[in-house]
Amino acid sequence: MSEKVVSLFEPHTDIIVKDNRDVYFGHKLNLTSGKSGMILDIVVEPGNPADSEQFLPMIENHIETYGCPPRQIAADGSYASKDNLGKAKKEGIKDVVFHKKRGLETKDMAKSDWVYNQLKNFRAGIESNISGLKRVYGLRRFLSKV
Repeated sequence: MSEKVVSLFEPHTDIIVKDNRDVYFGHKLNLTSGKSGMILDIVVEPGNPADSEQFLPMIENHIETYGCPPRQIAADGSYASKDNLGKAKKEGIKDVVFHKKRGLETKDMAKSDWVYNQLKNFRAGIESNISGLKRVYGLRRFLSKV
């Protein structure tokens, strides 16, 4: 199957569809950040892969880079699945909280409701960091060729 070219000037550009309604042109990014909010890893995805398929590779990347799994994870709801939760727990991650539950129980994700809410609030704070990257540093326009 041949690749579709959507831009004469940037043939590496991909079509990104978000929530079956909004269409963007560019590349999908997966970011991981630490407790301080500092970006620890960024992966530029070719094409438009489902977020849920990128969750475990990001964890594996973290383990390879830092030598151990993170103790806790707060992730966007699009990464949520029972399979991802189970595999993350098998990697040794104590609390794995998704922004949207998608049928998952709080007690399965975190050791308490308090921890669940703390990690969910932390995830909300990450959104402000992403907003800052877009507004201040121009992350809306990522010029790298994948």
